[in-house]
Amino acid sequence: NLELANAFGFQFEKKFWNLIYHHEKRLRLGRNYDAFCDKTTYLENEEEKCKLLLNRATDQAAKKQVTARLLCLGQLEPAVKLLLETEPHEPSFLSDQYLSCLISTTSTAVGASHMSTTKMVA
Repeated sequence: NLELANAFGFQFEKKFWNLIYHHEKRLRLGRNYDAFCDKTTYLENEEEKCKLLLNRATDQAAKKQVTARLLCLGQLEPAVKLLLETEPHEPSFLSDQYLSCLISTTSTAVGASHMSTTKMVA
């Protein structure tokens, strides 16, 4: 049926049968099928996307997007580090510093890392 969908150009059917094919063969699905993955695979894919986005993030909007993804994944340390890397001349500098303090003090991580972040911002 995948061949028929390809032959007639049926996009929905093509995606559907491609999903069934990969599921039956236990193959890794492409990024288009993240919603159909199990939890661990989905989290691995998201972490991989974050790493790629982090390397490409040059403007403030891209950094905010990466920070939000890192927070959703529970990776607080890299998110705080990214917030602290905001340049002083940027308009969101102060709010990013406060947000990094808030994240580090409200996290459930045990240790003195939140104290060092708070002292550094202060």
